[in-house]
Amino acid sequence: MRSTIKMDHCLRCGGRRFERIIKALQQVADERRFEAEVPAQRCRRCQTEFFSPTDGDRFQLAVALRLADLGASSGAALGFMRKALGLDAADIAELFDVEPVAVERWEGGGLPAPRCMFIALAAVIQDKLLGRHGTLDRFRAQQRPARRLRAAIHVELFEAPRRAAAEKRP
Repeated sequence: MRSTIKMDHCLRCGGRRFERIIKALQQVADERRFEAEVPAQRCRRCQTEFFSPTDGDRFQLAVALRLADLGASSGAALGFMRKALGLDAADIAELFDVEPVAVERWEGGGLPAPRCMFIALAAVIQDKLLGRHGTLDRFRAQQRPARRLRAAIHVELFEAPRRAAAEKRP
C-alpha cells in the first residue's frame, strides 16, 4: 500500500516538471538507524524532493513498531513511540492511568517505564498501521465505569468463517 504524491508545481521554485524517484528515508531512534524507501518526485529545476506525508507518517509508525519488536524499553524509545502515534505525555498518562509527570520521568530516563507499556503501545501502533483502532478503544473502555447490562450479550465465535462462507454464496 504505497502512497503517491502528484505535484502541480514545486513549492520551492514554482517549477512544473518533475521526475519520479525512489527516496530513501532514514530515522535514528533509540540509538538505532532505520531506513525505508518511498516513491517521490523531484523538481527538475531545483532538485527538491517531495514524498507523501502519509508515507512519512507510516515510516515513523513502522520504526516505532520495529523498536517494540526489538525489545526497546528506554525512555527515548517510549518518547519516539508516543510521538509516532501523535500523542502527548498527557494522552499517555490518561491511557495508562498515571500522572503526566510519570511519563516525563520515564521518557527522561529518571524512572524505567513498565515493559507492559511498550507491548500495549506496540498493539496501538500496529492497529494504526492497519487502519484499526481496537486496542485504543479497549483502553478508553477501561476508563469508563463498567455498566451492568440487563440483556444477554451475544458473542460471535465463528465470525470469520461465516463471513467467508457468506461471500462464497452466489
